[in-house]
Amino acid sequence: MSELAPTPQETDFHFVFCEHTVENADKIAEVLGDCDVVAFEMVGGDQAYRKSVADGLTLYAAETTSEAHRAKIESQVKGTDLELYVAVLKHFPASNKVVVPIDASDEDAVYPSVQKTQATNEAYADMIRESAPVSTISEALTSNVALYAESNKLRESLVIQQLSELAKDRPGARIGVVMGAIHTPVHHELSKAFHTTRSFVQTGALQPGEKYKYSLRNEAARTVRLGGSDEVGRLALQAQLLQHLHLFQIGQKLNPADLRKLNPETIKARLQALDQVHTQKRQALASITELPNDMVK
Repeated sequence: MSELAPTPQETDFHFVFCEHTVENADKIAEVLGDCDVVAFEMVGGDQAYRKSVADGLTLYAAETTSEAHRAKIESQVKGTDLELYVAVLKHFPASNKVVVPIDASDEDAVYPSVQKTQATNEAYADMIRESAPVSTISEALTSNVALYAESNKLRESLVIQQLSELAKDRPGARIGVVMGAIHTPVHHELSKAFHTTRSFVQTGALQPGEKYKYSLRNEAARTVRLGGSDEVGRLALQAQLLQHLHLFQIGQKLNPADLRKLNPETIKARLQALDQVHTQKRQALASITELPNDMVK
């Protein structure tokens, strides 16, 4: 990641690292109250579409916008990724906040890395549905997380450039930045050239002094991205794999907090047990496909 050139300490960045769920809107809004500009993470879409989103969200917060038009915008984003952002802006009617999407459009050079990560994630899910050997699924998850970490690194470099340009365009502005919690390197880099603050918002209240709890996949990706302990990363990956397999085979979602308490040998034993289930399913499917045609009609 390239170093930023020294910049006058005129522009303030206020980062909110969060889970992208509507129920977090109130907590996110608490941080953005004094911000003139709000930069929201948004991946994909061409530049024309992204501009229309920015214009629409900015219009939602404009002083001249009627309540009827705000209600129309709310209905348009219902059930989409933009619903969270409208829920946040709902706290600031007539505030004239300017909204700017950041991150990779589908026209940016880094976007193929996003698509590749999505493709390997889908392949990993297909392997689980098809009861592939657990060792094969584990290799697919490891590869996917490595690609995810590399894609994040590329995206974060792009976001740093975008926010630096935004600061040049709006000197003296107070800029709020809303991103997923895995993207803390953006704050770290920009803090070298700007005054910055950061807050973490997680579904369910974080107690004073309590650290943000990353998902198991993000924990593993951060280990790859930031050079943490390989053992910690592997354990997080195996725990994530156990959670996904258990959910698919047993129909029950295991609590990540409980999974983190398991030692490596226990996780290994439980994965071996699930692998036997996969083997039995593959054998049963093979026996069906070997039946005469008139028996499987």
